[in-house]
Amino acid sequence: MDCRFASRCLVIALGLSGSFPRETFAHPHSEAVVEAVKRAGPAVVSLFTDQVRESPFSGFMRDPWFDEFGFDSHARRKRGVSLGSGVVVDPRGFVLTNEHVVARAGSIRVVLADGRELAGELVAGDAEFDIAIIRVRAPGGLASIPLGRSSALSPGESVIAIGNPFGLSHTVTVGVVSALGRALKTERRIYRDLIQTDASINPGNSGGPLLNLKGEIVGINTAIYQSGRGIGFAIPIDRARRIVDDLLQFGEVVRGWLGFDVRDVEDGDRARVVVVHVEPGSPAEKAGVRRGDWLAKLRDEGVASHRDFSERIRGVTVGELVSMVMIRGSAFVPITVTAGRFPANRARDFVKRRLGFVVRAFAREGERAASGVVISGLVRGGLAQRVGLRPGDRVLQIANASINKLQDFEAAVARVVGAKSVLVLIQRGRLGYYVTLPL
Repeated sequence: MDCRFASRCLVIALGLSGSFPRETFAHPHSEAVVEAVKRAGPAVVSLFTDQVRESPFSGFMRDPWFDEFGFDSHARRKRGVSLGSGVVVDPRGFVLTNEHVVARAGSIRVVLADGRELAGELVAGDAEFDIAIIRVRAPGGLASIPLGRSSALSPGESVIAIGNPFGLSHTVTVGVVSALGRALKTERRIYRDLIQTDASINPGNSGGPLLNLKGEIVGINTAIYQSGRGIGFAIPIDRARRIVDDLLQFGEVVRGWLGFDVRDVEDGDRARVVVVHVEPGSPAEKAGVRRGDWLAKLRDEGVASHRDFSERIRGVTVGELVSMVMIRGSAFVPITVTAGRFPANRARDFVKRRLGFVVRAFAREGERAASGVVISGLVRGGLAQRVGLRPGDRVLQIANASINKLQDFEAAVARVVGAKSVLVLIQRGRLGYYVTLPL
């Protein structure tokens, strides 16, 4: 069965809501496996998160009026404990795990290999990439595991999974790399470029390490294929490494910018994807992308549509190499673009071209200094006009960033370029409302 976008069969390997029976595959206890586990085992941790889940009616039951009838805040919410795994990647106590392991966690308990239980603090996480960093503080530091290179993996190579499946801490399973570059879709996100393995991965394994025989981390165990046996998936450590660096340095993932736009164009009896705009000075222009090029391949695979292209580059991070093949005239032109950081000084032009509105600084009556950002104009037929934005609307927030001046607006836009959509808080008169704008 093709695993590509197999959403109906995918189960995130987290929680104990059900049991997934499967055969136990016997693997020889080679000396290399035993030594790798000895080296890596002390750095693998078990995670227990206390999560609060709102009931479907909690949105309107927050009103104190319901307290009169005994519907207190505890009755409107449901608490539960979820299990997961993690791995110490820095002796100062930084633990790498999946974002879905710690999402909506009220508290995080970290149990070390020696049995010590410590409080965990969420440092940063990114839902789209499904990577999070938590920190624990322990006297004398902690054992950590070196990061390997997932790019050096080959199908058939032996790998080891260590984690906390069903609450059974430090469970070791052994298998091989079944395939590379897998893509899967869930309700919350699309995973790309995954490692597929037949090493047994079960609920509670999420966030634990996938190791090579040297005891190095080559992946982060993430998901299982519910209806299939011996089908598990891990995020490649090469991708996770870049995300971790961003999370530790900036507190968020800095998305990569290529600097060109494409559009679907009918060419005879088939559709093609053509480059319609290349930003001057962008990574794409520097790599040789030209307006009018036909995009034939992206990372050795054909490109079906503009939407296909957009989804496949959304996970690109700064510094990542993106290979593609362009058709220029009758020639096939291979091009590799090094994703860069979107320059904040181009944010307003980006918003005008992509979202269809123009902004200026806004000052309250009697104030000389700018105290906000206001929409000063709309592009006829543009997205902003279609969703009902008007000149005079104030932009109060982009994603989670408050907008108090033009520099705030530009910085916030620069951070969300490359995302699928952005949530914007608009004020019109005395009323405020949110609008989601696709990017």
